[in-house]
Amino acid sequence: MENLKIVAIQYDIVWENKSANFKKLEEQFFSKFKSNTHDLILLPEMFATGFTMNPSVFYEEEDGETFEWLKERAKQTNACIGAGIITSNKNGGFLNTFVIVRPNGNLEYYYKRHLFRMGEENRHYVSGNTVKIIEINGWKINLQVCYDLRFPTFARNAINDKSETLYDVLVYIANWPEVRTAAWTALLRARAIENQAYVCGVNRVGKDGNQVNHAGASAIINPLGGYLCDTVYKHEVAIESSLNFEDLSKARTVFPVLLDADRFIITDK
Repeated sequence: MENLKIVAIQYDIVWENKSANFKKLEEQFFSKFKSNTHDLILLPEMFATGFTMNPSVFYEEEDGETFEWLKERAKQTNACIGAGIITSNKNGGFLNTFVIVRPNGNLEYYYKRHLFRMGEENRHYVSGNTVKIIEINGWKINLQVCYDLRFPTFARNAINDKSETLYDVLVYIANWPEVRTAAWTALLRARAIENQAYVCGVNRVGKDGNQVNHAGASAIINPLGGYLCDTVYKHEVAIESSLNFEDLSKARTVFPVLLDADRFIITDK
């Protein structure tokens, strides 16, 4: 299987200003990306607004400006783009959404399950209840958002009845505060080691509209818990790596811990 080329964009999100964020991303990052050089480009949670508790103002339907912007960037780079956006459900509830936009314009969604009650997210958004695993070039990728990182059961990898692992890469997009950076870095490594998967975490930097600081520390980690690129704190940067499936397969074959994993069922809340 071919390597999976990932780039994660860590930047200072302009608070509740979509057009300013589009402009910043275009000028600082996308203008430098050549077509066909990446398979997956990742942006943070709520990348166009910051971690806002005003979803009624900033949510979008599929014909909205943020969706259109993402579709143009996916077409421009011929890469899948993963990003955080606010959407709504049929009952009028708002969802913290991880969307994958493919170069042909097709969309896939994961809805954040664990809502950050300390920031009152549970008062403004409704929780998703299902795991979402997508496929890019044969790689199986599990999508998760920020606070989900603290709940290892929901991310647990396993061997199915075809002797295949559920996923190969675990991705977290986030607005993770600087004060808890130690937890962010430790938990990303733990998720890689315990699930024998690559893990990519993309976080923002800067101060948001609630005066909360973010240090970034975005990372791409191998199945043994090692960093594949330098971790950068407090600066805007695009980190990237090429994930090797043979290395992943070797790690799982030499030390097949997933064969001894506990079996369980997650029930809805």
